[in-house]
Amino acid sequence: MVADYDAVNHQLTNARLSDGTPIPIGEIGRIAVAAVWLLLLLQVLVPVVYIFAD
Repeated sequence: MVADYDAVNHQLTNARLSDGTPIPIGEIGRIAVAAVWLLLLLQVLVPVVYIFAD
């Protein structure tokens, strides 16, 4: 995902996939929140997997 930052208006603009396909700005926010939750979940699950793998 790629988005430009408008420093004058302090907002993201022109959100798109790397192939140029446009993405609504709201969708970028939803994807970012999902990515953060996934990272947090992995931080909890990965150590548990190692404990039970032994």
